[in-house]
Amino acid sequence: MTQKKETMMTMVCDVFTGPLKGWSIYALVFGLAVTGFFFYALVQFLAAETVVQHLHWEVALILSGFGIVLMKIWFWLLMMRNSIVRALEK
Repeated sequence: MTQKKETMMTMVCDVFTGPLKGWSIYALVFGLAVTGFFFYALVQFLAAETVVQHLHWEVALILSGFGIVLMKIWFWLLMMRNSIVRALEK
């Protein structure tokens, strides 16, 4: 019996299979949108001229950063769950 080597790419691809496939695609699109907004807010923060504008874009940066972190944690938890299920099936 040969064991399939579990690489990072197979773990990421396995997130997009199974019962949570739709939610994973939704989370990926949401994460990409939040990342795009993060970079947009960063450019606007660097170009801001008043203190109020700096505060506005700083809050946007912090909130979008939290969104990115939450998406990463969610994907890592799914990958960990899949590897635990694979280990229990052996």
